[in-house]
Amino acid sequence: MIQQDLQVKWYDLLGYTICIKCNQGQWLDRFSRFLNIPEGRAGAPHLSLDLQVVEAEQVDRLMPLPEAGLKIPDFTLLLNRPIMMHTYQGESEQWSDYEGYARTNVDYAHGTATVLLLRNNDIKPLYTDMLFTYNLINQLMGKYDYFAVHASCVQFNGAGIILSGNSGRGKSTAVFALLQHGFKVLSDERILLYSADEGYRGCSISDVIKVREAARQLFFPALVPEQAYDSIDDEHYYKCDMITPGKWLADSGINYFLVINQSGTPQSRLIKINPIRAVGEFFPVTMKAYDFKEAATKKFNFLMDFLSSVPCYQLDFGTDMSRFAALLQSLTEGRP
Repeated sequence: MIQQDLQVKWYDLLGYTICIKCNQGQWLDRFSRFLNIPEGRAGAPHLSLDLQVVEAEQVDRLMPLPEAGLKIPDFTLLLNRPIMMHTYQGESEQWSDYEGYARTNVDYAHGTATVLLLRNNDIKPLYTDMLFTYNLINQLMGKYDYFAVHASCVQFNGAGIILSGNSGRGKSTAVFALLQHGFKVLSDERILLYSADEGYRGCSISDVIKVREAARQLFFPALVPEQAYDSIDDEHYYKCDMITPGKWLADSGINYFLVINQSGTPQSRLIKINPIRAVGEFFPVTMKAYDFKEAATKKFNFLMDFLSSVPCYQLDFGTDMSRFAALLQSLTEGRP
């Protein structure tokens, strides 16, 4: 591995030491802004990321791909241009070749990841930060029974609420609305669920949330592009501290699970549902077909226990943001 100009950042995530090495200062500074994790002390790391910017001709020598028998079906990743992914799955190790962009090796059993990022690639830097620091840390924490789930999470009156659903259902719009009505926000995209003595909890490693242009114009006209942390096409990303009066929260107890659907009417409403109905909505967006068997089984069992332990609701998300926030406030007060 190339080591020139190597820089190291140490983080402490709920007592777990994370070491990130990077050979490009600009990348290091950028992902450090995107993440919101307390800095930690050097020591024996629980998780390690080795991030290297390299020339295209060096990739095969530095990280050869395994035999063809480990290859799983190709996948097209939609960034600012389509990226073909060629992935190889071992017993607890995964190699992914992002054609013309990067190559990665992730060892879930040992909590390590190596990323070779091609120099002068044409992918937006924000995607690089999300894919190769934010996503990888979330995924690797599964080693310690912190399970990454595709969901939004907010807190009010000390009660944590998860909002789950496919992309385009309005999770980010809902989070922006709640943030402006005094809710504390963990994430609009992904949280780490884990079990503690007092029950289930969720934590987040970034305070950046996004809103689409159509939703911004319709519901949040005070937000202007110049205030954004970054913008890609019709998606605008903001630091939570730019939105008042709410704020970001790194960790919260989880008390409610909501499956979100857009109602198409001003009024929002909550309908209590059987946890089995929540499984059909939640698992397709948060369980990955290429997870290795042991990790997938552990995550499956954890999520089934979680859903059977917290009240589950269907949220029909309306267009009146004040009434929506009032509805969720009433939920935290035990009167939905």
